[in-house]
Amino acid sequence: FEDHSLETVYKETVGPFSMKVGMLDNSQKDFPTPVDFKTTIGKYSSFAISGTFLPFGEKLTMNLQGTLTALDIPSLNPYSVQHNDYRFDSGHADEDIKWRLYKDELDSEIDLTIKKLKYKRLNEGSEDRFKQATGIPFNYAVNLLKDKENNIRVRLSVKGDIRKPD
Repeated sequence: FEDHSLETVYKETVGPFSMKVGMLDNSQKDFPTPVDFKTTIGKYSSFAISGTFLPFGEKLTMNLQGTLTALDIPSLNPYSVQHNDYRFDSGHADEDIKWRLYKDELDSEIDLTIKKLKYKRLNEGSEDRFKQATGIPFNYAVNLLKDKENNIRVRLSVKGDIRKPD
């Protein structure tokens, strides 16, 4: 995978992929189809998602659970350096994901854990772009989020009508 929209191109190896999709039958609109997808990201990270969806219903419906394991945070430096003037020296992220979509109504939860995060500010003499955008310095924000073991744990809930994402 490559993202050329950045000043420094983001490159990451993704794959091999494994995907299984159960029976698809457009004559049974309320029949759930099982799906299972797995891949690797970089050297040590993996992503897996499984569940069911109704591909032929009038409105989109699915119930999926997934995990992202050991995502290497320094690999995301092209994004961080361009937008925040910070370089990550170490750290990895784990994530548990639950996506429930019933007739276009999304109800999702993301549990994110970041461990062993170390970072360095680039361009010490310049204005802090993170502080300009948020009102607080990056290191304060990170320290506010850390627990006793210096890990960051965040639970995000995203809900609403996917056809009206205001």
